[in-house]
Amino acid sequence: MNLRTVPLMTALSHEGSAPTSPRTLRPARLRRAVLPAAIALVTSAAVVPLAGPASAAPAKAATDYTQYVNPFIGTEGDHGQDGPGAFAPYGLATVTPTTTNGNHVGYEYTSDTLLGFTNVALDGVGGGGGAGDVLVVPTYQSYTSRPSTSSYQKDIRTKDGAKDESATAGSYQVGLDESGKDIDAQVTAATRTGVHDYAFDSAGHASLVVDLQHTGNGRRATDLKVGTISDGRATLSGSFTGYFYNSAYKLYYYAETTVPTSSVQTWGAGGLSSTKTSQDGTDIGAVLNFDATAGEHVGLRVTLSPVSAAQAKRDAAVEVGGKTFDQVRSATKAEWNDRLGKVDVDASTTNDPTGDLKTEFYTHLYRLADTPMNATSTDGTYRGADGVIYHADGYTHYDSWSLWDDFHKYAAVASVYPDVYRDVVQSLVDLYAEVGTSGKGVGSLLQSVPTVRWERAPVVVADAVSKGSSSRASRRPTRLSSRRSAAPPA
Repeated sequence: MNLRTVPLMTALSHEGSAPTSPRTLRPARLRRAVLPAAIALVTSAAVVPLAGPASAAPAKAATDYTQYVNPFIGTEGDHGQDGPGAFAPYGLATVTPTTTNGNHVGYEYTSDTLLGFTNVALDGVGGGGGAGDVLVVPTYQSYTSRPSTSSYQKDIRTKDGAKDESATAGSYQVGLDESGKDIDAQVTAATRTGVHDYAFDSAGHASLVVDLQHTGNGRRATDLKVGTISDGRATLSGSFTGYFYNSAYKLYYYAETTVPTSSVQTWGAGGLSSTKTSQDGTDIGAVLNFDATAGEHVGLRVTLSPVSAAQAKRDAAVEVGGKTFDQVRSATKAEWNDRLGKVDVDASTTNDPTGDLKTEFYTHLYRLADTPMNATSTDGTYRGADGVIYHADGYTHYDSWSLWDDFHKYAAVASVYPDVYRDVVQSLVDLYAEVGTSGKGVGSLLQSVPTVRWERAPVVVADAVSKGSSSRASRRPTRLSSRRSAAPPA
């Protein structure tokens, strides 16, 4: 549903003002609870489809709505607990710059150092930081023992007194300084895949450390298998089990380097090894080594799946196979413009003289799509809370809930994104159907993605019923054989 253009009202609730340039100004201290009121205020003015033109009119240039999104809003202290990292709308992969482990989403705006980038995180949910898994650390260092986490830290470069970092919907960039050597880092994401690109400005040895122990709230288990592609690129695959708030979760991963490695080291209980290609335990990881030329771009793509590592590999081929970093970033930007463009705000110098209100509005609209996560594979499968693999017939299965607080936002979702709303409601029906067949409490089950709480799910479902939403509750997803998640043919 497209909404007609509506004027931006100066009564829009806000605290402080949003920066006009994420490169140079500090983030406004905004509470995400403002979002439902803001959306309701704007959309209540005219929640009707656009009328078709009486006659053909000249094509209007497409608006880039991502220019109004400032991902740095809400990233300082306890004023939002958001991160500026890259994710696609409702994406499972959330590539987050990590400054301090356990600091909410892992990022603190005022920090002048950076550890690396995690590939899945819960944004804005409170607590000590949900998820924060699969930490990727670019470095010039060589290792003879398990990398010390203190060695991960790098300075964020500055330009004209401001940090050299910028972000928009779907991408993030930062300049790093490691003992006088520069690393230019940029990340983007497809729905299930975190896409990393690191330019090592100095020629010689370079590494990507993949730390699988790193997480926000306790590592339960991890496993790792190293592979090699015929062109010399390396692959990593396996699973990791974590915990947040009151529930454990398990995700699978498949990762590929974009250029050949010179060697791969792994670590586990026996220390760092140059020969061992598989590891399991709570403290494991890999060091991907490269012989880099000056300015060479070294990349890693990390695809996540609730189903299996083999499914993650298939999803990687569908989502990012054969695509460059710029192509992935452009595709994700187009997705964001499609989402954000459902509402076109007409602001003027009279009602929004600085442009801050428009930035706040579109940034909140952007945050509306960070959870729940799309937990459906590219072939339509998903893992239920009961551990069974199902096929979502004709809809997208979502997971990762924080309904103890953000159940309020679904009234806005229903108005702006009715397609998502219907599938969210179906996904909640799925969740409780699976809990019912398992005979266990929802918190005691192994979740397929990081999640928080579900107790106000009945409020969302009841509201959908009152709205006459056409949930597919009568079309229970098809239960599949466990063979569905078997490894693909070699």
